[in-house]
Amino acid sequence: LTPAKDSWAAEQVETSNNFASGSIFWHFLSNGLNHQIEHHLFPGLNHCHLSLIAPIVQKTCEEYGVRYECYNTWGEIMNATLLWLDTLSGDV
Repeated sequence: LTPAKDSWAAEQVETSNNFASGSIFWHFLSNGLNHQIEHHLFPGLNHCHLSLIAPIVQKTCEEYGVRYECYNTWGEIMNATLLWLDTLSGDV
């Protein structure tokens, strides 16, 4: 890992995923937690502001080579979660 990626903040970003970041519906239904990356970086920030800082966080991640994952829909993130669980289960 590079020094930027070997940090608490990079770990928070790379172990979290956002979904439907442009959706007012999902923002309301999830109380802003569709912005998990920003929530993990700034847990004390009011959820109403998470979507406002998301573009800045994403640009900073790109600048430092940190993976920032945002799925377009809830269905996409659910599918990715199920695939990850399948990977974790391995050949049992």
